[in-house]
Amino acid sequence: MKKSELANIVRIPSALLLIALEFTNVVAFLAEGGNTPASIRHSRYPFQFAAYGLAVLVLLLDWQVLRRFFRKPIVYWTFCALLLYTLSMVERTFNAPTGYTNYEFVRYFALRVNAIGFLLTCVVIFDDPRILRLTRQAIVIATLASVAFNIYDLLSPGVFSNIPGRAAGLYVQPNDAGMALVFGGLLGVTTIRRLWMREAFLLCVLVGILATFSRQAMLSVLILIVGATLAGALSFRRLAIAATASLALFAVLNLSSDVTDSRLLNADTWARLTLQWSDTSARDRLQVAEKALEQFEEAPIIGQGFGTAIFWENDQAHNAYLGLLADCGILGSLVIPGLIFSIRRTGWEFYTFASIFLFWAFFYHDVLVAFFALIAIAVEANEYCPGYRPLKGRYRVKTAEPMMTPMSIRAIDA
Repeated sequence: MKKSELANIVRIPSALLLIALEFTNVVAFLAEGGNTPASIRHSRYPFQFAAYGLAVLVLLLDWQVLRRFFRKPIVYWTFCALLLYTLSMVERTFNAPTGYTNYEFVRYFALRVNAIGFLLTCVVIFDDPRILRLTRQAIVIATLASVAFNIYDLLSPGVFSNIPGRAAGLYVQPNDAGMALVFGGLLGVTTIRRLWMREAFLLCVLVGILATFSRQAMLSVLILIVGATLAGALSFRRLAIAATASLALFAVLNLSSDVTDSRLLNADTWARLTLQWSDTSARDRLQVAEKALEQFEEAPIIGQGFGTAIFWENDQAHNAYLGLLADCGILGSLVIPGLIFSIRRTGWEFYTFASIFLFWAFFYHDVLVAFFALIAIAVEANEYCPGYRPLKGRYRVKTAEPMMTPMSIRAIDA
């Protein structure tokens, strides 16, 4: 057996476990005790540390993987991000806040470093066309399972979500659950090749997102639908027919009265469903965003130091751009765009992914720590693998053209 084949034997269970345990958030849900945390919590990181060891094993078994690894631009982005985090951490040590222990201070930095390590691990494990296809298929299954959990959570409040009236599934937090479904829908929609199945899959994703009442997720899935429709990956006619049939079924089964009777739609959830921005949550986000901007204006060159927002008494910045600006200064504005630039390629899926990720960063401060997002980034970073071409247009598979050699060029010229 070749070493490359042995490496793939290691990769297959690793990829499936990453999707089953991390993309669905099962590990964190069990470790932290769900929406009612127990007095004794367990660490969610031993599995990730084991994944690091498997990634190193793959690199040792197949040196071609190591060569491709250092050719990926995202690897150099991680080195630059780690350097910037370290410099910001040094800056913070000379301006240490009061009231926080060294453990809390170092832990915040270690979580960011661990996220970078997890991203690189996923890049190594997914670096194979067959593994990449298998990973996408596993994401489809995990996404549908998350939709089922969200629907159950909405109909049986208090099972998973920590916010009454909003479903969250195993993510506990509705906004995270909604965005995980968005990325799952994006990565899964081109995996499905049968007619009607793509539209049906995306419709299920939409239902799961609506159950979370997350405005950022609802707007993001709209970007996904528009991008996929314009690229021809979805049929607008079939999507409209499927949506109409679902609404008709909703009316025939008289589910609207059930929703009203169960009081699922309160003032907050209705405001979110209609994309209103005048509620308490939106006002609080605006206040902390203004505070983060003030912190950046006080130190625009080098920033305040790592972890500025965690030392506030109220809340995080809820904006990754402002958070990085406050921590790292002007260089912080390059972190997220640099990440997107490092995985750039042609194709509607990348442009849609980039639009969604850049948009999401305006509403969430930990986009670089969310493990479902890191998995999605690793999948996108490996999409240029030789021999693999995702579906483009209307359910077509494009095969790679044969490489032109000097002999064939001379024959054509002759």
